[in-house]
Amino acid sequence: MKRRKKQVEVEQETARVFCALTLDRETIIDVDNATEAMRRSLLPAFRFVRLGSWHITLRFYGDVEVDKLDALGDALAKCAGPPVPVELRAVGAFPDMRSPRVLWVGVKAQTKALDELYWEVNATSRRLGYGGEPRRFTPHITIARAREGGAHPVARELTPLLDTSFRTSVLREMVLYQSTLTDEGPRYQALRRFELKP
Repeated sequence: MKRRKKQVEVEQETARVFCALTLDRETIIDVDNATEAMRRSLLPAFRFVRLGSWHITLRFYGDVEVDKLDALGDALAKCAGPPVPVELRAVGAFPDMRSPRVLWVGVKAQTKALDELYWEVNATSRRLGYGGEPRRFTPHITIARAREGGAHPVARELTPLLDTSFRTSVLREMVLYQSTLTDEGPRYQALRRFELKP
């Protein structure tokens, strides 16, 4: 009687990654200054994202095997198109203002460049086997997350900013980030940077 060979499964090392657009320092400072009073009034109910971590997510991949990151980065490099003009406008909440989990700054595309880049990144991701993007694309910048312990209504604080235009900007960089979850919130490390140029 032949003995079956014991199969040993080797656990692959993975990294939690996503692809996003970055913002220039001047844009971040302008939005930060315009929302300062709102942010102060919502402490300590919310944990606000560090300014250096602000970004516009194009695709969240979750845990990806480390040995596949080079191929993903090479494919994303081919997606990099022209610079993306946008308007940073309004502050809102997901899922709503009565029980918000996330506070965001809205991103309004000024041309077709943002949508075209989003669809190119996701089409490329599908070809690599990462599946389709399940959510409708709602470009935004996450600026805060609710702390543990319940929701805090935000209509009073956010209403004055609902029709506010903070700044127009041209986005010139796409990044493949690694996200590490910590007690203070996620920390991001740039794995690959892709310049957007005409």
